[in-house]
Amino acid sequence: MENEVKSPQQSENLPAASGDTNAVTATTGKKEVQLVGMDEMTAAVEKAKELGDVAKLQVGTINLKTEYLSFEKEGESVRRVFLGFVLRQSVDPLTQEDKGLIPAAQLYDPETETINVCMQTVLCGVLHEVGYPRGAALQITYKGDKKGKNGLKYQDFDIRALIPGKAE
Repeated sequence: MENEVKSPQQSENLPAASGDTNAVTATTGKKEVQLVGMDEMTAAVEKAKELGDVAKLQVGTINLKTEYLSFEKEGESVRRVFLGFVLRQSVDPLTQEDKGLIPAAQLYDPETETINVCMQTVLCGVLHEVGYPRGAALQITYKGDKKGKNGLKYQDFDIRALIPGKAE
């Protein structure tokens, strides 16, 4: 079934039809989306009232739209702040084979105030293996493509921690 709706009770009825206001998950294609019932909408509106006049609120410093960070030019270097990992859907660019969910690093760019998502195996692997702390800065330099023992091509990186300089 391509489009599917599931409630916690696995009911065939939608919450509005059954009076059930518990969370419902809808699956369309490859994406799952948690649908909002009347109770959740009411709670969100009540919480929003605590904010006061929305027109007077300050704009936050993080753009919630993420951008994929790709590396193409050998020697290209970026500086970012590591935010942690998320799971992202991966599709092989050559075969279009669905690889499922894989870890992706989230990196904050203070210059543009955007969050970059990086799915490169080497980059994610290093950050995970060393237990790089969230909120710490790093410099990533693209070293070019390499071939692994299995003959597959991968992107290689020089990944360095950035540390605050001493005040003089």
